[in-house]
Amino acid sequence: MTSLTTFIIRQLHLKQPILEFRVLRYKTFTITTIIGMIAFLGLIAAETILPIYMQIMAGYTSFESGMVIFPGALLSGFLSPITGRIFDRIGARKLLITGLTILTITTLMYTRLTVHTSLSYLTIVFAIRMAGISMITMPATTAGLNELPDKLIPHGTAMNNTMRQVAASIGTGILVTVMTVTALDVKDSESFNGLVHGVNIAFYVATALSAIALVLSFYVKGDVHLKDKEIGRK
Repeated sequence: MTSLTTFIIRQLHLKQPILEFRVLRYKTFTITTIIGMIAFLGLIAAETILPIYMQIMAGYTSFESGMVIFPGALLSGFLSPITGRIFDRIGARKLLITGLTILTITTLMYTRLTVHTSLSYLTIVFAIRMAGISMITMPATTAGLNELPDKLIPHGTAMNNTMRQVAASIGTGILVTVMTVTALDVKDSESFNGLVHGVNIAFYVATALSAIALVLSFYVKGDVHLKDKEIGRK
């Protein structure tokens, strides 16, 4: 914590800082950065926890674990350009609210896992979840950067990318710790219900974070920034 504080103070006194923390003075940028951090955390955490649950607790193979994630990745890639066109028409606010609602609901659906949860359930929920995330990441980034003066946009991009990586790293560690600590003692060596309980609690925490991001999304401006319109004309 001391090292982080020292780093931030040092950056604020440099003429050419590695990370320009002054971009966080802009309200919309700060809000969308937090939203992006939570969405990215939710993505990476699910891609980490689900395979652990499937292979160790539910008895699925590594191939089946991969196939659960694969359709969602395809759907996210397919929706990305479509989301961009929708953003140009309606702005970020409605997209973020929709995407975060989907993310919150689907994360909550992962809090009722058992050792008998079907492969189709896991796959469909993850795919819908990825559709929600595709409505969050690009709109949040663009809406935040549009709030910044032109000279701060490169710094905003660096800050945004860094914060997402930090959130994914720290957040995944926290959720895995929650999963491990809250796992119940398993008396029967053939039963993994206690371990699955830990997974469910971890997803409860992820659901709470998604709900916080959903509340924050209502504070994002709903209109399309003039900068976007000017770029569109060119």
